Amino acid sequence: MDSNPINKQNKVKSFFNKTNEDNSSLEDSDSDLDEEQKEIFFSNKHAKSSDSQPNNNQNSLNLSLNESEKINLNSSTNNNNNNSNVEDQNQNNNNNEIDIFNSVYEPGSNKGGNIIKHDQFYKQFILDPGNEGRKASRVLFLRSFNNWVKATMINKYSFKLSDKTGEHLSVLDLCCGRGGDLEKYFRSKVRIYVGSDLAEESLKNAIDRYEKLKNEKFKDLKCKCYFICEDLSSSKNNLMLRIPQEIKFDLVSCQFALHYHFESEARLRSFLNNVVERLNNGGFFVGTIIDSNVLVKKLRESKKDKRNVYKDEKFTFGNQFYAVKFSQKRFPVEKSYGIRYGFFLEDSIDKRDENGKFSFVGEYLIIFNKLVEICKEFDLHLVDKKNFHEFYAENSQNKFYKNMLNKMLKDYDNPSAKDQWDIIYLYMMFAFQKGLPVNRRYEPVLKSNNIVIKDWEPVLITDKFE
Repeated sequence: MDSNPINKQNKVKSFFNKTNEDNSSLEDSDSDLDEEQKEIFFSNKHAKSSDSQPNNNQNSLNLSLNESEKINLNSSTNNNNNNSNVEDQNQNNNNNEIDIFNSVYEPGSNKGGNIIKHDQFYKQFILDPGNEGRKASRVLFLRSFNNWVKATMINKYSFKLSDKTGEHLSVLDLCCGRGGDLEKYFRSKVRIYVGSDLAEESLKNAIDRYEKLKNEKFKDLKCKCYFICEDLSSSKNNLMLRIPQEIKFDLVSCQFALHYHFESEARLRSFLNNVVERLNNGGFFVGTIIDSNVLVKKLRESKKDKRNVYKDEKFTFGNQFYAVKFSQKRFPVEKSYGIRYGFFLEDSIDKRDENGKFSFVGEYLIIFNKLVEICKEFDLHLVDKKNFHEFYAENSQNKFYKNMLNKMLKDYDNPSAKDQWDIIYLYMMFAFQKGLPVNRRYEPVLKSNNIVIKDWEPVLITDKFE
């Protein structure tokens, strides 16, 4: 890796120029399901095959919404394929999902095993690889790019809330895992951080990360941290009762986890209650999620995609680093929750047996229009959403965020970075604001409520709530 910052900047620029030669096409892409896309997404009739449209760029990595994809998304359905209605209905009635997911995979083979529920995976199987393990990861480019996305979001919305500095801000980090975003918040000078997750072991890792950051990088750290173990979408969760009553939040974040709460409407509503109950009016709810529109589009094109290494597996697609498996291609209009798929991502959603073969972890499609609709009931109003490719195209034009990308991005000159850029296309960011915008400067809750923090020691709450 080139240590010269000028050379690195030029190489990073060259990589993105090669992988996304025409960023202007991103301006027309839409990550959620508009009415036309919903017709394709939920239709029980087959959309037109992408083979009917010329695609001269299959060997290049241009994963923005290219002309072929635009045509597929906006094409009319084919009335000659009504027989698929019966087939899809039979799949639902026979509950084939259990049979299809009942497998452990390596590319091109099916060896048997079971899908893992996400709560079981995070409580029992996820391990902290440490700094050395993260640096040795084969998907270091992906991880560093995702970190840049999150760091940019945190900086941008902290800036909006605190007038150029994150000082005085109070943050609730839902599904915080091992505290991977702590350093980002510390750099934004937040004063209160509450992280919650269902995995107690992950929270202990977060405490260790806190101590390490305080001892090595932030020796004068002034941020009161609480780490609370809760299943955040359970109707029995007591998160708000465990947080000191005087604390409210300016920013609520949920990174790469909201899809787990789309198991049912009841679970989503329980989760959103935690988002809004202490969120100050004018504050933001931000996060990163799977882009369901991209996921389903890839599912529909899986047999024709030359990059897909799982063509022999039914309803499965991916490359050397990730795999996604569905139980069907068509979804009923009336079903907005519980649309399950299996997901594997090396060094992240990664559970393997003693022979190195991996299992899928269950996740749920987020119907983004439904999320927007329900968030309005909680007085949360959408202010931004972008696929990660779009997010890069926009924010790489900003000098500050571009320089941050050049510093944070790792392993960009690895030949496999193109496969990782394909994975990056699976994700999108979002931002909601509580309450309608007002024509006055936002005042952080710690400042407006005159809260005084008397000690800075972290608090870990993992006991059963009585």
